[in-house]
Amino acid sequence: MQLVDIGANLTHESFRHDLDAVLERAQAAGVARMVVTGASAEGSEAALALAARHPDVLACTAGVHP
Repeated sequence: MQLVDIGANLTHESFRHDLDAVLERAQAAGVARMVVTGASAEGSEAALALAARHPDVLACTAGVHP
């Protein structure tokens, strides 16, 4: 079974130093795709940029959270 994480907050600063390792561990655990969430204009742009760098693994959403 392939899994999809629909709420990955991978733009958070805590992932900046080891994002590639995080993606590798997720794939090793069976997570085939992840959706990076954007909850602000800035966050949505960051999610789009991140998804563009990893198109085979990441997709993104855009939005504004109240």
